[in-house]
Amino acid sequence: MMYLNHREKGGYTTKKVMFYPSDDCNMTPFEVLLYTATESNPEYLGPASPSSIARQIVSSAGPSGCNVEYLMELARTMKEIAPIIYDEHLFTLEAEVIRLLTASGTNCPTCRKYCR
Repeated sequence: MMYLNHREKGGYTTKKVMFYPSDDCNMTPFEVLLYTATESNPEYLGPASPSSIARQIVSSAGPSGCNVEYLMELARTMKEIAPIIYDEHLFTLEAEVIRLLTASGTNCPTCRKYCR
């Protein structure tokens, strides 16, 4: 938890909420911790189009790594652990980031593996 708190420092609020798994997985609800960016976060984009968000993701990295990798791994994990859930926002961002990376011919080794 210390690692996560360090990584998400500066401009995030935390809130504990109950997570309710789908009925078909036979799990009881459990508490999760959400990190939400606030306007005090220097990287906070505010309300923006998917293409603006994707451009910010492609051009940003932090001490914990490349934002492209974070997005792509989140999308991959969601498809793996919750294949019946379609997160339109997440998968739209994934597609737009792949489009931007492919069009740019990125030299970033981490990003290059997501190009098509």
